[in-house]
Amino acid sequence: MKYRVWTVISCIVILFLSIMSWYLYGANKASHNKAIILTEYKKTLEINIADITRQKRSMEEKLADITAKNDDAMAKISEYGLRVEGLTAEQGKLRSVIDALNREIADKNSETEFLKKSLKQIDKKLQKMKTENAGTKNGIAENAVQLGTIVATRPSNNSGKILEVNRNYGFVIINLGSDDGISTGDTLFVFRKKTLLGRIVVEDTQQRCCAAKILYKSLGDVVEKGDSVSIP
Repeated sequence: MKYRVWTVISCIVILFLSIMSWYLYGANKASHNKAIILTEYKKTLEINIADITRQKRSMEEKLADITAKNDDAMAKISEYGLRVEGLTAEQGKLRSVIDALNREIADKNSETEFLKKSLKQIDKKLQKMKTENAGTKNGIAENAVQLGTIVATRPSNNSGKILEVNRNYGFVIINLGSDDGISTGDTLFVFRKKTLLGRIVVEDTQQRCCAAKILYKSLGDVVEKGDSVSIP
């Protein structure tokens, strides 16, 4: 009886040990498989991290290159901007000068047209009066030409008289002409008695008279009909 009890106990212990061995073997195997899986996963992560690190380095290099190019472009834009501002300012100044010159040219054209018309009228009257001025007529000397209310007496000693003053257009008519050696561009001096009033420049000539431009506003304000004109 005692022998049977020990036999049963031995069988139970052996069975228990077998079960425990089988359990421990299965747990060990599962743990080993899990370790293998984790190791493979770790390797995959390390490969991905290395790949991402390479991509990051490449992107940083590209960013640095783009940043340098952008800085260079901004510097050029700033330089060109300063050049454009300078050219714009210079263009504005030149435009002002051009506008002023255009206005001056327009004024000169108007003045020239007026002088041409005036001289044409004078020339017609002079031509008309040529035959009427042979000898003394109506108390006027033989060497005088009467132009309306103007008497153009032939000057002597390189001096003449102002016959008319036009302050609006800044010129005078003088009884000196091409017959007296006067040419366009000549500079003449205006006197009142022995006082020098200023200078005038001949702009157009006829045989017995000429038109001269008043050079200074101060002279234009004071010059009068009858003032003396001298040839240098």
